[in-house]
Amino acid sequence: MTVVIAAFGAAVVGLSPVTAAPAGAVTTTSPNTLVIGLFSTWGAPTSGGSYSHAYDYQDAAMGVPVVSTSQIAVGAGPSNPDADFFFDLYPAAGHKLGIGDLPNVGPGISGTGPTPALEIVIGSTVQNVVGTDVDILDLAADSAGKVTRFDLVFRTSPARASNGFFGEIRYGEPAAAGQLDSATTIQYPQSAVDGIAVNAVERVRNTSGRAQTVGALSVAGNRRQDFTLHGDTCTRARVPANGTCWVTVSFRPLAAGPSAAILVIPMGETAAHVELDGNAPVGVNEQITSGSDYVDLNRTWDYKDGPYQLDGAASANGGQVLGFAPTAAYDESITPIHVVFSAPTGQRVTAGIHQAAPGPATDAYEVYADGEGRGCGGTSGQINVKQVVYGSDGALLHADIAFTQWCTEAPADKMTGEVKWRVESDMTGPGAVARVRLLTSGAARSLSWVNPTAKDYRYTLVRLSEGSTPAPTPASGRFLYLGASSGFTLPALGAGVAYTATFFTVDTNGNVSPAGSLALAS
Repeated sequence: MTVVIAAFGAAVVGLSPVTAAPAGAVTTTSPNTLVIGLFSTWGAPTSGGSYSHAYDYQDAAMGVPVVSTSQIAVGAGPSNPDADFFFDLYPAAGHKLGIGDLPNVGPGISGTGPTPALEIVIGSTVQNVVGTDVDILDLAADSAGKVTRFDLVFRTSPARASNGFFGEIRYGEPAAAGQLDSATTIQYPQSAVDGIAVNAVERVRNTSGRAQTVGALSVAGNRRQDFTLHGDTCTRARVPANGTCWVTVSFRPLAAGPSAAILVIPMGETAAHVELDGNAPVGVNEQITSGSDYVDLNRTWDYKDGPYQLDGAASANGGQVLGFAPTAAYDESITPIHVVFSAPTGQRVTAGIHQAAPGPATDAYEVYADGEGRGCGGTSGQINVKQVVYGSDGALLHADIAFTQWCTEAPADKMTGEVKWRVESDMTGPGAVARVRLLTSGAARSLSWVNPTAKDYRYTLVRLSEGSTPAPTPASGRFLYLGASSGFTLPALGAGVAYTATFFTVDTNGNVSPAGSLALAS
């Protein structure tokens, strides 16, 4: 059996730490082939995920895509006009699109702003793309700047598994004989440990020109337990030429930290591999409010990781406002209590006990809560910031904030509560790998390194990216290896292309180390 993973650059790269795919095993599709794998956490999933879509060039009515280093715009519209899909991506002003991760992509279609811009339209709805993550895995262009092929993945809500869309778009990429009309790389939105499973429905089309029997689908890798298969119509099915089968792949992490695995789809004499990437946040997320106020209505409201995931965000001006709201995948019906803490103008929320005043206030702290259409801004109160940690970019990393406030002047109208955002006693990742080396033995090449000696070290994750820039996150680029060994054999890399291997170590709490990297010449 020949194992074909995915197109990478001008050649094929095996993304398994065990088996590399020879380039000769690949059949190239039409240069104009456009494949869109689109998955959603909107609405309840029924019969395998009715909110997941897979479009392809063969059965979608679409115009010619606009693909250049200044704009990638594609659209698909099958017979149901409500399922129309439009994706329009621009680089930041003065820049060109290229291979690599584009974090915090903002809304808009101008291409004249300081950050990349994206508009996503599904049906008649323009989707919220604030903070969207786009990772361009492959891109090639001619001298005029016209893109001849590309492969990108995107997530409109990368930090939470609710109310978002994610998927992959490929154009002109090589494909295995059993072509995937859906994604060959799935980057799931971040999901809490033991949370609601997030689904992606994969479609497999037999493009071999003759009927093929599909073998047993499976998930391979040391984190395979985080991904489950159901609704499988492919295993042991006899798929006619140009026929299709389906499988739903769910992500439900059992432990904190980055996760990666490979979905293996055997068909005839070949197999297609789908890269599966996910992440579960470190620490405890929980929001509790209680009281006789007219938001809580003499009840205690306790939202914690699992069925809910707490959405925490710092304002763009460095953390002056911290807002929290529980969310849940596939459940648009919940109207949870939303809690917001504000610091005096120009200041961050800092650790310590702060007296709160009614808002809007520019020289004092304020706490505000609302739910079910009722709000509580308080006439007075107290905020006890037990812990607050920000990243270098101002993003909120950890927080533990207790509060008391009165919604009116009535002494009995009191609200108490506490918000825990990724609270963890151990917030330090293991040390980075050491002594990374590239070893050559005949035609085989392998990577070798020394793992950290920390007692809580769990595994090392290696990502591969094209070019000289290391992967910025444990989900960027392509998955090469996950495990606790100190080396593995590299798959074949595209000729004449520079690559970078990036190493992340992860501890038993899910903390990730600083990245280490090594340049690889093909």
